[in-house]
Amino acid sequence: MFDIRIDKVTQRFGDSVALDQVSLEIRSGELFFLLGTSGCGKTTLLRLLAGFLAPKSGHIYFNDRDVSKMPPYKRKIAMVFQNYALWPHMTVFQNIAFGLQQKKLPKAEINARVQEMLEMVHMEGCVSRKPNELSGGQQQRVALARALATRPQCLLLDEPLSNLDAKLRIEMRSEIRRICKESQVTAVYVTHDQAEALSIADRIAVLSKGKVEQIGVPIDVYKHPRNRFVAHFLGETNFVPGTVLKNQSGEPLPSIDPLTKDASDDVSVLSDDNRPIGSKREVLIQTAIGVFRGLWYLDHPVPQEGDRVLLSLRPEAFKLKTYQLPENSIDGVIGETIYYGEVAHYNFIKNGVTLRISELNPKHLQHEHQMGLFANIKVDDVVVLPFD
Repeated sequence: MFDIRIDKVTQRFGDSVALDQVSLEIRSGELFFLLGTSGCGKTTLLRLLAGFLAPKSGHIYFNDRDVSKMPPYKRKIAMVFQNYALWPHMTVFQNIAFGLQQKKLPKAEINARVQEMLEMVHMEGCVSRKPNELSGGQQQRVALARALATRPQCLLLDEPLSNLDAKLRIEMRSEIRRICKESQVTAVYVTHDQAEALSIADRIAVLSKGKVEQIGVPIDVYKHPRNRFVAHFLGETNFVPGTVLKNQSGEPLPSIDPLTKDASDDVSVLSDDNRPIGSKREVLIQTAIGVFRGLWYLDHPVPQEGDRVLLSLRPEAFKLKTYQLPENSIDGVIGETIYYGEVAHYNFIKNGVTLRISELNPKHLQHEHQMGLFANIKVDDVVVLPFD
């Protein structure tokens, strides 16, 4: 296993900038996701790690060793491709053994390693089959086994589940995590699928237009997006513009570790004008649908009275009630409803503004167009973002 450090890496293709001064660190043994839309630079970054490209500027370090111009075969990495790239004329055994044979390992060691990999990916009964005799999920397991058989220090995965049907993708997510953790390899996984990233990643880097927008554990990136792009890209949200009425002038709220949920001592820092930064602060916001009390999680100065801001309100954070709570509670009516069985999506309308609200185990389907309903949301779920 090893750490990976990417330091101010820029990559261009002609006049197009694929990566712009990207810096991030990937920890040893981590399952790290590069997440973003098509063309954001995530696959380019993976190819730079593999050695298929050299950065135009900046450096890539494996365990403090600069590998920016090192050829792929010297990097001790393995890659799993979107289309699996299995040899069609070879059996499962031969596919897994191929890289070991190229290294000219003894036959007994090759047999032992192939057997070890077959057991790891639960493919012991398919050793003599060829790829066209396997399901998509089985082919993916063989591709993983072949990549890990050479005992790489880093495993690179380029959208490995994109060719599978929806149900199989869900099944294979946990399998990929299990296999990566059992092999104790540092893994970098490229995808545009938010569900994949949120469900199995240790940490996520969200990319847009060649820049890293946010890095963090899944729950932190989802619950505390840093800007409009991240909030919109990860899941679904309602954006409501507003104006700051006031922020808390007293002590900052205690910061919360998203992994442990335990309150810890606040470590806020004062900016040049003595405004606290780096801790979450309560902010009171006037909007077209009412007044909301929310939280500013960002590490730059808290917005001041009169500043324009944007609220991010997740649909699942709302609770529909027939009574009003003291704060963050708005009255309205349910418009269009989409029912999926276990969940329903409502259009909740207030002053001509439509909020998207989702409800598990739906109870309010019969209240369509009924007056006297309230949408309530907790302070922790009202995320205050810069207006731009």
